[in-house]
Amino acid sequence: MDFPLARSATGYPEIWRQGAERRAIALTSPLPFLRCGVFAYVTARLGLHSVSGAVKLAVAVWLIGPLPLILTDAAFMKLHRVFVVSYALGWLIKLTIVAVAVGWFLRRRRQENLSCSLARSDFNHGLLRGVIARLRSRSTSERKGVFSTASIRPRQQINIGLH
Repeated sequence: MDFPLARSATGYPEIWRQGAERRAIALTSPLPFLRCGVFAYVTARLGLHSVSGAVKLAVAVWLIGPLPLILTDAAFMKLHRVFVVSYALGWLIKLTIVAVAVGWFLRRRRQENLSCSLARSDFNHGLLRGVIARLRSRSTSERKGVFSTASIRPRQQINIGLH
């Protein structure tokens, strides 16, 4: 039985490299791991903490990088349309899988950090309320020389512009 893709692969034998495949495979094997790591780093640095944000970035990266390169290669080299489509879709699928994994991980990590910071602020707020209650319970003569409760603003948020 003849497979259509195998027939089209031998349609242009002059484009296939002869010999030395082991070295080429060894040199290019780490590249997908590098791609995943760089994508995860960029997603985190951009502050995208959702799956949808990471997938949108993956589609943007695909439209900016691999798709134009594959289409340019197809225009100037003898590549069968089946290969062009499979390469383009392969890149999109790989980037989408990485985006879903990274988005899920960053969203989960952000939720854990938010719950920890909320617990910390609730603890600090409770501690501050206790100090205010103790100060109010003292007589005015005991409070002289101690800061007044009017200067304490519970749950005051300081925004320094960091995300």
